[in-house]
Amino acid sequence: MDSKAIALALPRGLNIAAGWVWLLGLIGPMNGTTTSVTVLLLLLGSRQISSGNVFRTAPFTFGLCTAIVATFCAICVARGNAGVDALAHAGALTWPTLCAGELWRLPATVFLHGNWEHLWSNTTWILGIGLLLEPAIGSRTLMGACAFTLVTSTAVELFLEVGGFGASGVLYGIEGVMLARPFRTTADGRRMFDWAWALLALALLYDIPYSQNDPTIGFAAHLGGLAGGLWFGCMWTGDRGDIARARVPARRWITATALALALLAAESLNPRWPLDWHARVAHNYEQAGNLKAAGQQWAIVESLADVSEPVDADKLETAAGYWARRDSIEHTRHLLAEICATKGAEEYNDLGAYQAFVEPPDERAALESWEQSLTLNPHSAEVLNRMAYVRLFPNDSTLYSPTAAVFLARCAVEQDRFQTPEYMSTLALAEDRYGNRAEAIRLMKRALALAPDDSTEYLSELAEMQGEAGGAGDPDVSLR
Repeated sequence: MDSKAIALALPRGLNIAAGWVWLLGLIGPMNGTTTSVTVLLLLLGSRQISSGNVFRTAPFTFGLCTAIVATFCAICVARGNAGVDALAHAGALTWPTLCAGELWRLPATVFLHGNWEHLWSNTTWILGIGLLLEPAIGSRTLMGACAFTLVTSTAVELFLEVGGFGASGVLYGIEGVMLARPFRTTADGRRMFDWAWALLALALLYDIPYSQNDPTIGFAAHLGGLAGGLWFGCMWTGDRGDIARARVPARRWITATALALALLAAESLNPRWPLDWHARVAHNYEQAGNLKAAGQQWAIVESLADVSEPVDADKLETAAGYWARRDSIEHTRHLLAEICATKGAEEYNDLGAYQAFVEPPDERAALESWEQSLTLNPHSAEVLNRMAYVRLFPNDSTLYSPTAAVFLARCAVEQDRFQTPEYMSTLALAEDRYGNRAEAIRLMKRALALAPDDSTEYLSELAEMQGEAGGAGDPDVSLR
């Protein structure tokens, strides 16, 4: 094989290797960080070998990613991690700010990210897609695609009463452009199916439902950017430099519009669509401090949700958290009781905590909820400890039982392998109420040894025990 053939074959081999690594990341054997780093290194190596200067192959992509990272780092140095998130939320584009004439927010949102994970996710994907797309369609075309999809992603967000920040709308936009190009032109002029197209389609099939179910992710921007990018890709991208044709054939208009609308229509067939949007809008209203509007949106979520669906139950659990923050405890308990059968042991545990420790208490119902939790997870030390505590200090005197408390607290301590001072303290109090004062003192000393930095309460309880015992306690013997 001559040197020219090797020069063509090596970049192609690196591209194929990047595809395999990407596939392994999608199906699970490789974690996300390892996958993204490996794919980027392979793609960078491929472009460097094929061009002699990797930065020349995708100047706009490198420039955009550099500007995004530099902005984040500058804010982080000036204000710290907390300041990064605060400034990102302050700079987010919303209807009120847009109506106030703050148009600078539209491009600024691309450069604002709430944390390192958010930054890493967006910039690595932009870099990876850009390295594949920019050499094929040209820098000017890619720049136009980013500007267009920034507008479409923001328009969908604002239409659905959601505001946000981050570069994910533009990222999904260039993914949409790539999705409109299933074939690529080889160095010898042949048209071939693009392996990267298939992998991107697979990634989007996985990512769109995932991002839709998390109200903290800007799904509206994702969908608006993807639809806009698909339309742009069908209309304006052919071979490198093929942009802004004088006359675009009608069939391209029809195809581009039909594909973009089909994407939106297909997603709207999802029966969870209205639920997702109302949950997302409620989250954003609460973030903005409009609690009344947030409550109205959560009420709609509750009316639409099917409690037997795990995804719907997740949203009802989030709604329960909202009502708990509003001190609407009865409503919180009602929602948690609805989802417990679908969600499981942790939700029964949470329901019991709201029933026992928040006014007005219903300790008998709490014990029943915790028993259900133990049925599903018999090894929960936290549940056992909570049951023991209620048996020791109930408002309902008929529930008082030191015998039951000793049994439950000892089970909790054994399940926890004698690691948590709170559980040790509960067992000490139970032994004290049961009449085993010496054992109670020894256990409380053990709890104190496990938590020397949070010792005030344990010292007080130990002093009370020793005082009642006439100051005589057993030597400090460690539990086994």
